[in-house]
Amino acid sequence: MKHFGLIDGIGSEFRHQGVSTFLEAPELAVPLFPPRPAVATPRIGDSAVIRLAAALMPDSIVNGEGLRTVLWTQGCHLRCPGCQNPHTHDLNGGFVETVASIKEKLAEIKMQRGITFSGGEPFLQAEVCTEIARFARTLGWDVWCFSGYTYEYLSLQEKHRAFLEQIDVLVDGPFIQAERDHTLKFRGSRNQRILRLREA
Repeated sequence: MKHFGLIDGIGSEFRHQGVSTFLEAPELAVPLFPPRPAVATPRIGDSAVIRLAAALMPDSIVNGEGLRTVLWTQGCHLRCPGCQNPHTHDLNGGFVETVASIKEKLAEIKMQRGITFSGGEPFLQAEVCTEIARFARTLGWDVWCFSGYTYEYLSLQEKHRAFLEQIDVLVDGPFIQAERDHTLKFRGSRNQRILRLREA
């Protein structure tokens, strides 16, 4: 059984499908989402491509701990009411860029603590996000990811496990307007959790 805790406090313990997770508040009855097909991974020449909603954003201080470069993926099936990034929902929106180009740009960015995957839903493009996360580690960076899906759901999907293994901190769960709370750090609603998946 895997144990992991919140960065900003440890509260009640929630057990679900063999996974032990520490929560700040009692677990809300948020259903796991049904499986959805992942966005196909096209290629340009020898390089895979990723569909992005925006250019890489270095020096962010609001998308995880320390100075971070944010990679904004395009496409999301969840379409949470009140989402702050509704322009990232369209699976055919944004633009495509090769993973090779992303790596070159990341290598040129200095003084970052890590990379943060946001969107959109990064797990729709888990294969290419995994490749980029592994490269970020060669730069000495840590990896954060925001997902509208719960850890429990993602961990049951074999296609997602390789990406999960590269993530240090996962902020999970859909945005729920009724649980909105502006006082939360790195989260928009109280049902969302900050889970440390790897030892610091």
